[in-house]
Amino acid sequence: MNQILMDTSYKTLTVACIINNEVVSMVHKHAFKNQSEFAMQTLFEVVSQANIQPSDIDEFIITVGPGSYTGVRIAMSIAKTLAAVSPIKIKTITSLQLFVSDEKPTLVLFDARSDRAYVGVFNQYQYVVGPMVISVDKVSELIEKFNPIVVGDGNLVDELDNFDLTEDNILMAIKHAVLVEDVDHLKPMYLKEMSAY
Repeated sequence: MNQILMDTSYKTLTVACIINNEVVSMVHKHAFKNQSEFAMQTLFEVVSQANIQPSDIDEFIITVGPGSYTGVRIAMSIAKTLAAVSPIKIKTITSLQLFVSDEKPTLVLFDARSDRAYVGVFNQYQYVVGPMVISVDKVSELIEKFNPIVVGDGNLVDELDNFDLTEDNILMAIKHAVLVEDVDHLKPMYLKEMSAY
């Protein structure tokens, strides 16, 4: 089984190739507002490092948001294009799920601007709260209630930013990805009104 995971939804660009449940090549880098410039090039890089051809890909796992209005559409457009010309399966996770640790409760937050944040609180990889947009001052209440690891834009709550990804994050994400039955109706998860972008 040859799988590609791609996330272009927010500050980082992530592309990983997983073969038989092993991450064999991966790029994870800061690329805020530059994902469209580097996404295809990085995909070919990762596939080449894995010694497979794009036509060898069985599944394409993408994040559907929340995140940047433009960013969430990039990986989705690439996946839809591939699915239109090959029998590839598409699966999805949220961009928040990608950064979850399964060791203890995790709060993932991304800056949604205007003193708001995209938030998900997870326990054993399942959503306990979210995904949702809330005011930044409400995030502290969630931290007090769940005592989680804080991942993402930690600076919003006086903690360090953390966008690190491990192979375990990747493998956990693909394990929980959901198969898209109707690719033509696959839509991004924005969580905000269009006018807020």
